[in-house]
Amino acid sequence: MRTIFAMPSDESMCAFLLLGDKNSQTAGAATGNDWYDEAVPLADSLWEALNAS
Repeated sequence: MRTIFAMPSDESMCAFLLLGDKNSQTAGAATGNDWYDEAVPLADSLWEALNAS
């Protein structure tokens, strides 16, 4: 499993995104470096939503 974790320096909150297996054999799954093309925009959206509250 691959994860992305983010926390600001003041440690006031955190975001943890769990998104699939970078080495998946499932048809249509994001694998290798393509995994980041899917995961990073999702992580950015999550972080923006958390900071908007």
